[in-house]
Amino acid sequence: MQISIPVFHQTISTTYPFDDLDAVVDFQEIIGDRQGFIAEWVPVGETVHNWTQMLTIIGYNQVANTLSRPAANALVGALIQSLTENYRRGCQAVDIQPLRVERPVGTRAVDAVFLACNQVTGARHGEAMVAIAVVGTHDLYSLQWAQRFPGGRSPMPDAEWQARVQSLAASRFCDPPAGSSRPPAICN
Repeated sequence: MQISIPVFHQTISTTYPFDDLDAVVDFQEIIGDRQGFIAEWVPVGETVHNWTQMLTIIGYNQVANTLSRPAANALVGALIQSLTENYRRGCQAVDIQPLRVERPVGTRAVDAVFLACNQVTGARHGEAMVAIAVVGTHDLYSLQWAQRFPGGRSPMPDAEWQARVQSLAASRFCDPPAGSSRPPAICN
């Protein structure tokens, strides 16, 4: 099932990854004076505070509209580095694997990473995720698919994480229709 969500200047269409068909956003917030945006989905019966899997889309408004290609590539690299540093703060030993993905439709730059922590500090679980950072026409985005698992164990096999990052990279980023400044409600 595809879900579409307008995030500042583009609508993002991605695959809803959970078995349930309730693709309603579980948490959504505009940060500051339209500087940032976050939306999170979890499987039915879970919450954004107590979850086994989570899909997260984050947008940063107007940070990429005048960037050259090298600057756009540097920006996605910096966002991946920031996500990695956040993981390091909550874990003593982080498995970091840079990933290569195709640039999604409607974007100018992409970078991707797999991050895993077998034991989150102060918790009874480990956590792993794949994330892509994307420069769109005007904005910077990240799409993340995370999973928690019993502490001290290893996350899922690499092949499953590869499938997940490819699913995120297959997302589409759609611009407003001609003559409009608003992104479309649905991105095909």
